[in-house]
Amino acid sequence: MAFAAIALFHLRSGILRSGSIRNLPWAILGTAGLTFLLHALAEPILRLFPESRPAVEHLAADVRNLRPEIAWPLVSILVPIGEELLFRGAALRAFRASYGTAAALALTTVIFAVIHVEPPRILVTFTLGLWFGALAVRSGGLAAPVAAHAANNAIALHFARNGVESIPWTYSAAGGAVLAVSAFFLFARRRSVQGSGEGGTS
Repeated sequence: MAFAAIALFHLRSGILRSGSIRNLPWAILGTAGLTFLLHALAEPILRLFPESRPAVEHLAADVRNLRPEIAWPLVSILVPIGEELLFRGAALRAFRASYGTAAALALTTVIFAVIHVEPPRILVTFTLGLWFGALAVRSGGLAAPVAAHAANNAIALHFARNGVESIPWTYSAAGGAVLAVSAFFLFARRRSVQGSGEGGTS
């Protein structure tokens, strides 16, 4: 009920703008690259926090044991929608109105990371939260961060259910390259195009 109320509020306030749909292909590609990169770093991060390993592995086991007809809709659809409506929707908008874009992005990212409790998961979700937040700010809507969040969770769920604990560094390097290209088209290229347009009309 709470998420439904938040969703209706944002639909009425125009946060779910159709223009943000243009960013979906690059948002999804960039997220896939980031997810592969983070998955390659998962084991090194776990070694930094050995006391968190049992909890992280227990969570992975719980995910594997979920029935597929429950796991896929829950993890790759409902959770991304709910968390994006809350963090990149209601919270980001409220903090942005009070503290500005940069502070709002930082605050929502930190809160999103901290609720994941275990230090390894905090590091990973901080990185993801920063990416999702940047997508929300750049696109002006929630379509891109919801799609990105769903893509990340779907890939992570596939890895968890199939026991993929590590991937070759060649895959993670390719993921990093895809992330860099996607970020360029989402952020740097768009800014340069806007700058050229502004210069031409002045």
